[in-house]
Amino acid sequence: MSQPKNPRPGRRPARTSDQLRADMVRAALDQLSREGLSLGLDSVRFDDLIGVIDAPRASAYRAWADPDSNAGPQERLHQAVIAELLRDQPDIDDTTDDDERVEITATVDAIGELLQQLPDLNTISPAERGHWLRQLHRTGSNENVELLGELRLWRSYIAVAAGLMSRRDPPPELVAAWRDGEHKLIDRYRDLYIGMAAMFGFRLRYCYTWEQFNTATNALAEGLTIRAPISDHVTGIMRNTALDGTEQEWTLFAVCFEALLRQFLEPDPDSPLTTIDHEAG
Repeated sequence: MSQPKNPRPGRRPARTSDQLRADMVRAALDQLSREGLSLGLDSVRFDDLIGVIDAPRASAYRAWADPDSNAGPQERLHQAVIAELLRDQPDIDDTTDDDERVEITATVDAIGELLQQLPDLNTISPAERGHWLRQLHRTGSNENVELLGELRLWRSYIAVAAGLMSRRDPPPELVAAWRDGEHKLIDRYRDLYIGMAAMFGFRLRYCYTWEQFNTATNALAEGLTIRAPISDHVTGIMRNTALDGTEQEWTLFAVCFEALLRQFLEPDPDSPLTTIDHEAG
């Protein structure tokens, strides 16, 4: 049996076709994270990505060849990139841009600092517990919407999803990838929401599921984030929600998230009570 040829100095060792395809899709997603989406993925060029991942040109073309398909390597690459975007819906942790990463780190630090200030919930009043619940979801919601709207990879996902919706007969494999991505997104936040509800003494109302709650919050975040660049009504809501009754800034997503909490959750009779009555105006 012949042995693989030694790679040229400085070139990566030989990869299988599966590895080459995966590396090129990853390189394309990195590019979208840095540059955003051009119309129809025009900026994602097959030959450019060969150079990015340092692969032999002939091997790359063989990896994407399909004798049973009329599509060429470029088109098949684009379909694979679209499927990956739909299957692994980007979140704030998925950026590869250094400037975006710095902003995300600052947001995580701000929420972490708030958690460190959290008192023993068993030693404070129901109203005080409601105050801290508000501060956590206000901070998280405000920052999540602001950052999500700035992430180019997430904007690329929205553009791809909108394009798929506009097609009369979308490819079944892309619809399946999108459905898988929706399930993954629901699972991504499920434990967080369950833990937060239990921490503050809430449980899900009898007629709902956590999957429905997650679907509602995800749809709300997506819709408001898309509108943020062209609407003056998504941010800048001032509410008297500080512990001393002074004003704090809220996004519309944070306000609506609180409304979802009220609709989907109820006090757990076996836990200390938390009240989230509307503040006085």
